[in-house]
Amino acid sequence: MDFNITQDIFSAFSLPESATLSYNPSIYQKQEKIIQGVTLAVNQDPLVISLLKQMKERIGSHYDHTIRTGIMHIDLISFEQPTWKDIPPKTINLVGILHDCGKLEVPEEILFKEKELTIWEKRAMEAHNRATYNILRSFEDNYPAIAQIAAFHHPYFQPQEVSENPSIRRAGELLRLADHYDALSSRRDYKSPFSPQLIQEILLDLFPKEGPRINHLLQHYPSKEFSII
Repeated sequence: MDFNITQDIFSAFSLPESATLSYNPSIYQKQEKIIQGVTLAVNQDPLVISLLKQMKERIGSHYDHTIRTGIMHIDLISFEQPTWKDIPPKTINLVGILHDCGKLEVPEEILFKEKELTIWEKRAMEAHNRATYNILRSFEDNYPAIAQIAAFHHPYFQPQEVSENPSIRRAGELLRLADHYDALSSRRDYKSPFSPQLIQEILLDLFPKEGPRINHLLQHYPSKEFSII
């Protein structure tokens, strides 16, 4: 299968009921630079390409979600500070777009269920975070802290060996915020996109100290369509 990560990124942001790239030319130019950095990082590593190919083939719309989340995460990282101590740029460029690779191990009947999950199905879905961590641990020699950052994108799995390094933890917290934003602003099998007002309300409740970053996402990655439950 031919694989073009740049094409996949633009495609993920072009879906009719998802967050999109900015309509502001100056912001869009910055987003293009982020995409170029991700493209370069991906194309330099055949193992990363192989993992992304598997995700594209097997996890469907969740692949589009993880791609969008990855771009938003890099944007939030840059918004907070230009350079990050202890986290190399190549890790930052890849951790977001790989953060849901553990969904490769979730049964398809749960992954693609069109109704709300039962409590037991939710637990099976939640296990993807542990699976992501285990998969990405094998990448940490080349991408330091990639598994540790990815482990923070959900709170229900925090491995004991996750670093207490504040930079790593903060990068993980920003990944969690980007992950939530895309989930709320885009269609899922069981829901329509939420309105900007509802997204802001939900995110401020979950992340009360992240107001500036929430507004940054709302302004830079608007939802094409929205509905309120």
